[in-house]
Amino acid sequence: MKKYLVVLMMVGLMFGGCASLSEPAEAEEVAVKESKPLIGFDFGVSGDVFFPLTGDRQWKLVEGVSLKIATLYEDMFAVNVVMADFISDRDSLYGAGVTVNIPKVFEKLKGNWVADIINPSIGLAGLIDLNPVDGTGMEIIPSVHLSIIRYEFQ
Repeated sequence: MKKYLVVLMMVGLMFGGCASLSEPAEAEEVAVKESKPLIGFDFGVSGDVFFPLTGDRQWKLVEGVSLKIATLYEDMFAVNVVMADFISDRDSLYGAGVTVNIPKVFEKLKGNWVADIINPSIGLAGLIDLNPVDGTGMEIIPSVHLSIIRYEFQ
């Protein structure tokens, strides 16, 4: 009886093994995350608000437009070129800044950003006033930079 059970088990394993080998094996789906370069050159335009940190116009509202010219560290940081105007007086400011993409930081920290329509960034910008009020030449104004509206070029 024991020999009969052993033979039956071996035949079952043999046919079971052949049946499983004859079926096409299903490939396991492995999520391959494409790695992004440390520095990327993708472009975008955003509408921005700046708050100057120093000078006689400290914390006066400045509105402007920035052009994203590069991204760093998996799109978490962006380098921007800026053109802005004070709302109270029409002095034009030019400069550059670095912003942190808040939804990308959430993704990196394994969070979930639910407001897909809003893509805010916050950062620092150095604005240059070529015609300062005191007429002494150009003035460099450090500022906090907030960006909510953004269009990415594909």
